[in-house]
Amino acid sequence: IVRIYSVHFFEFTLDEYQVFRTSLAVPCLVNLKDLTDLSSLPDDGLIKWIIVDEHTSCKDLKGARTPVLTQISSVEILNQRMGEGCFQGFVLEGPREIRTGITSYNQLGLILEALEDEY
Repeated sequence: IVRIYSVHFFEFTLDEYQVFRTSLAVPCLVNLKDLTDLSSLPDDGLIKWIIVDEHTSCKDLKGARTPVLTQISSVEILNQRMGEGCFQGFVLEGPREIRTGITSYNQLGLILEALEDEY
């Protein structure tokens, strides 16, 4: 994902995408909260990746025509999803500030180390 994902892509929910799709000049990412919407995604070339939550498994993605990224919040879930083999990448949430200027990178660091060991 580091090699492909660019800040030049907008991330939308499906509802937002449907509102803005005619105005898009570049492909985007669509974050699917409801997998029943998977089969109704338009095949217009504007959706570069679909993002699903970390509890989504490969069997939930049957019929997906667009590459799928999965959100990851722990090393355990990363290992499970990597073993499934159907995801084209992982979405890591950056840490939030606990208080102004204080941020904990512990969990993010563990996930990045696990990815580095695997690749």
